[in-house]
Amino acid sequence: MPDTKKVRVFISYARKDDYLTEVKPGEEHTYHLDVTRSFTRQLYNALKIAGFDVWWDRENMPNRGLTFLDEIKAAVTDCDFLVYVAGPHALKSDYVRAEWQYAKSICKPVIPILRAGEYEDMIPPEMAMDNGPDMRDMAFFYDKVSELVRLLSDEPKVATLYSVPNLPDWYIERGTDVSALQASLRADALNPVVVTSKQQTVTLQGMGGLGKTTMATAVCRLCDVRYSFPDGVFWIEMGKEPAIPTRQGDIGATFGDDRGEYPDAQRGKSRLSYILQNKAALIVLDDVWDYRHVDAFRVNAPRSRLLVTTRNGRIATQLGVEEHLIDTLTEEEGVALIGKRLGRSPDADNPYLEDEKAIVQLLGGHTLAISIAAARISEEGADYTPRFRQRLETRRASGGSPLGDLNMQNDDKNYNLELSLSESYEELNAQQQAQFRALGVFAAEGTFDAAAAQAVWMLDDAYQTEDTLRFFVKLSLLDQPETGRYQQHGLLRDYAHGLSSEEELAANQKRHFEHYFNEHGDYDRNQAYQDDGSMLRHNVLSKDWEQVNIAITWGFTHEPKPAIDWVVALQAFMLMRRTLSEQFALLRSGLQVSQRIDYVQGQADMLQALGNVEMRRNAYGEAEARYREALPLYEAIGSRLGQAHTLKAMGDVAYMRNEYGEAEARYGEALPLYEAIGSRLGQANTLKALGDVAYMRNEYGEAEARFREALPLYEAIGDRLGQANTLKALGDVYRMRNEYGEAEARYGEALPLYEAIGSRVGQANTLQAMGDVAYMQDEYGEAEARYGEALPLYEAIGSRVGQANTLKALGDVEMRRNEYGEAEARYGEALPLYEAIGSRVGQANTLKALGDVAYMQDEYGEAEARYREALPLYEAIGSRVGQANTLKALGDVEMSRNEYGEAEARYREALPLYEAIGSRVGQANTLKALGDVAYMQDEYGEAEARYREALRLYEAIGDRLGQTNTLKALGDVAYMKDEYGEAEARYQEALSLYEAIGARLGQANTLKALGDVAYMQDEYGEAEARFREALILGESIGDFTVQLNSLKGLASTYYALDRTEEACAYAQRFLTLADSHPFFREHAVVQSWRKIFVTWGCDVE
Repeated sequence: MPDTKKVRVFISYARKDDYLTEVKPGEEHTYHLDVTRSFTRQLYNALKIAGFDVWWDRENMPNRGLTFLDEIKAAVTDCDFLVYVAGPHALKSDYVRAEWQYAKSICKPVIPILRAGEYEDMIPPEMAMDNGPDMRDMAFFYDKVSELVRLLSDEPKVATLYSVPNLPDWYIERGTDVSALQASLRADALNPVVVTSKQQTVTLQGMGGLGKTTMATAVCRLCDVRYSFPDGVFWIEMGKEPAIPTRQGDIGATFGDDRGEYPDAQRGKSRLSYILQNKAALIVLDDVWDYRHVDAFRVNAPRSRLLVTTRNGRIATQLGVEEHLIDTLTEEEGVALIGKRLGRSPDADNPYLEDEKAIVQLLGGHTLAISIAAARISEEGADYTPRFRQRLETRRASGGSPLGDLNMQNDDKNYNLELSLSESYEELNAQQQAQFRALGVFAAEGTFDAAAAQAVWMLDDAYQTEDTLRFFVKLSLLDQPETGRYQQHGLLRDYAHGLSSEEELAANQKRHFEHYFNEHGDYDRNQAYQDDGSMLRHNVLSKDWEQVNIAITWGFTHEPKPAIDWVVALQAFMLMRRTLSEQFALLRSGLQVSQRIDYVQGQADMLQALGNVEMRRNAYGEAEARYREALPLYEAIGSRLGQAHTLKAMGDVAYMRNEYGEAEARYGEALPLYEAIGSRLGQANTLKALGDVAYMRNEYGEAEARFREALPLYEAIGDRLGQANTLKALGDVYRMRNEYGEAEARYGEALPLYEAIGSRVGQANTLQAMGDVAYMQDEYGEAEARYGEALPLYEAIGSRVGQANTLKALGDVEMRRNEYGEAEARYGEALPLYEAIGSRVGQANTLKALGDVAYMQDEYGEAEARYREALPLYEAIGSRVGQANTLKALGDVEMSRNEYGEAEARYREALPLYEAIGSRVGQANTLKALGDVAYMQDEYGEAEARYREALRLYEAIGDRLGQTNTLKALGDVAYMKDEYGEAEARYQEALSLYEAIGARLGQANTLKALGDVAYMQDEYGEAEARFREALILGESIGDFTVQLNSLKGLASTYYALDRTEEACAYAQRFLTLADSHPFFREHAVVQSWRKIFVTWGCDVE
């Protein structure tokens, strides 16, 4: 087995199906020891040999005091697969049936193998769709085992359930309805049909309280459904006014997507289409009121489905989709529900059958009303059933509203529910009635915990609170969708609300507000990291969000100042867990309230927070405007922390606009303010930002200093994300200095921090950077591996820019391997991603790279065309560095065409652009290229002058690779001037630097050049040694050019030594290698040397 973790297999069989030969009385307990007599012994042995961990009762049944069935359940639970050995005795065995049914119930894959009989007779209907081998003929046993091994090696993925409620304890199966609903959702899995876009959405419609949510829950929890939608089953609470982008973001965030990608419903829909396009997911929209809300989730995802529950009978028609109707309970179903609440076995006698049927009729078959009635009867005992029936009949006969005048809309009322509820409500004591009414302040779409109920109920005793909650759950007046969380059915919440007086409601809402404010109103607590590096409070906040939201809304009117401060305290959570549209709505409301009550601190905080949201959507002008409005307000009230945060944010705006001087100035103003108030996090963030500015200016020493100041501050406060980001930034500094060992070490420290806090974007960025380090050291296999690890992370989180950048980097790897077709393919994948996200800089860089591919294949026309496509993109986005690089590349094209005048003109256009942006590396590279122009025109004095200008710049910025290449070029100048001692000196300087930075390609080329120097001085032994060293390096890095030049040098050396046989052997190796590569095969230089080799007398044709 290829996986180190063994797959666990449970063998389910009947012993009488196991016999391969006759088993006499008394042999039942020993026959299985003989492999020729026991089918399952052979199966067990074969699977064990294949590497599986097999549970077979003959070998694995323990003796630890559990019952036989408990042991079996434990074994099935632990297994990955159950193999059902089908035969006539297995079909009749209650034990075997219990085994595979239990496996099915917990979504364990069941593989049937036919041991005897016919498929249609021996395979239970529940397995009819399950694939399995026919093992009736033992002559083909091992062939069939191979088929079984294949099936067991491909474990189907079962969907994770996201926010899907638990089924109620009193759930009764409504088999036909559930089967029909799941069949609609899985139509293409059950039949050879093509599902249209309209058929991808199914509605479940019925009046409130009939059990739509319960039925949808039952469908979601079916194993077959979970296998059909392996990428997840998502439960989305909708309600009358759902926050659509937030709900879309809930789904996207599960796949690692940034909630900032869901600023509004339309963009959220587009984003979900992208994320789900190749995934099979089921999305349930529960309690939809408006068909337009559904449309926001009808994305282009052919393998995914949408299930909508709604009271609105027009929604299916408005959407043009399939509709399933949920009806009231039949008498039989209603009686079954009552019986389940009473704990009565379905087969038991029921002396109150007629009374129960009458109760079902009196309550109109309304599911929730019958559930409440059943709970009431359960409290009193079954013999109370006739009395309860009588009370219902009396209430119905008396007419009117059973609960009197209520503060609620008639559309929200349901007579059958009210009739049943009145019976339970009036039996509560005064305190319990008040507690039931108080539940009406909780958000219908959200859940709450016992602490919240205790606060609203003003109880001191937590145990009393828990007892009361359990009591209400027992009476079906409250649900418990998950352990420790409670929720009231929307209809019951309406009645709880309607039964409350205005004064009582206001008092309960105030306690609700105070409780959640105390829980989630502290700024520092809301952004504190836990030991595992995560903001665990955010998980709790997410569960409480609906309650927090309605509490803040109430607070804006009744407790405005605390409500505004609360919104500020939630900023870290909002930025990480809520969508832009939701943030805008809450912050704008907070700003209006702050202005209404003249709360200056609140106004400033809301404006600053709005600026932060604008930053998230890259609206830098709007962000700056908000910050400029906030700053004087902070100054007016003397809030140094507010001023510092705002100045830091203004610096961020300038940084994002590439206005580094302005950014540095704002950060410089913020830093002393943070220091004065002792905010270590503020200091760390600002020092890190100053480092980023220096980095962007190529001031790597300054950048390193700032990062090193920031790092211990992050460590001191336990901010692991800050540590990881700073270590990553230090790695980037070292990478730019060509200090690759240091860079790799810092990335190696950052990566486990990102992994520990679950930051997939951090992991992906670091892996990509590690790939860049390997790339710069010519370790292309390592680079490809790191990029290969980064790419699926970017795909998983839906980062198209990350994917595009990594594909571009993979193309760069192939470029360095001279695999131009592969490089072009990767760039071709990256380009449409850049176009799709509107990244003009990405498009420009990729077009530039495609030009480089063409350039390296001597396709200068194609190269020029790509460069000329890239150039206006760089101009449009104001990227002077991009313009400069492309002009430099156009100059390189002209150089290759021997159009030295044109080349020089392009280089001279590029040079002032590099000077204007302060890119010393660009200036150095261009000066080096101008030196090359002069060199190619035999203007060695001019070439030397340009090279020396370039060298000084490379030395100043610490670019050792640039220094090395220029020293090599100065050596070439000296070589051409026959100044071999000077040439050797420059080459030796270059070689030492190439070795220090691990640039093996540079080492190889320089060794080859040293060989040339030695050759020209008739030092053939030295020449041979240098050429051999160059050849070994060229072969190790797979560089064809180095290998060819070294082989040519060795051939020439041996020819000069009159060792013609060896010279011809290397000549043949030269030509064989050249002929193996399409680029070199027809190259003019190769053909010229072919002719020279012939003149030596070599038989190379």
